Amino acid sequence: SNWQSVFTSLATYKRNIIVEGESDDEFLIGKIERVDTRSVDIRGFNALGEWDQKATIAPYSDMTIVSFDNEYINGFSKYVH
Repeated sequence: SNWQSVFTSLATYKRNIIVEGESDDEFLIGKIERVDTRSVDIRGFNALGEWDQKATIAPYSDMTIVSFDNEYINGFSKYVH
């Protein structure tokens, strides 16, 4: 019914997701580290499969698209170490 419930459910699967914000070309791919009432923390990774040092806070108000369990995410996730 809201973003918090969506991310709480997705976090139980422990799989990588993509969060996009079309208004400012935001794109995050990674794992959910924390779910809050106004935002989700996502630890991203780069094209070399290296995890970011810290999670990025993604406010729900900036989100327009959330993706999970698709070929793009699953393909890149194979190479994360």
